[in-house]
This record gives sequence, C-alpha cells and structure tokens, in this order.
Amino acid sequence: MKLEDILFAQYLLGREHEAMANRGDKREVGGEITKAKGLITMLLNEAFGKGFTKGVAVGYEAAIKDMKEAENEKAVDE
Repeated sequence: MKLEDILFAQYLLGREHEAMANRGDKREVGGEITKAKGLITMLLNEAFGKGFTKGVAVGYEAAIKDMKEAENEKAVDE
C-alpha cells in the first residue's frame, strides 16, 4: 500500500463523515483519524521491516568481505 492509497482512503473516510454530519448522524469513536493513523502506522512498519532486512543483508555481506580480506592478509604474511 502506497502513501497515496492511504491518503485517498483518508479522504474517502472524511467525505463519509462529512455526509454523516450533514444528515445529522453522530460520528463514531475511532473514526477517520484513527483509521488513517492505523494505515500510516502499517505503512511505516512495512517500510521498517524492509529496511531492517536490507540492513542485515548488507551487514552480512560486509562481514564476509572483511573475513575474506583478513584471511588473504594472513596468508600473505605467512
């Protein structure tokens, strides 16, 4: 889900609540702001997970590279 999708969903929720207000209906607790916050939090959590996974992979690659360089230096010194 992209940020544009979340913002559009928030817009639709806002329109729904606006229509409710025009009809005289009461707004429910946990309305558009709560739903939008949940969607944005979900998006941020997904981005964090992807970034964390990528960071771990880069860290492993760097560690392997360093170990190989250390082995090569040790072999040259002997």
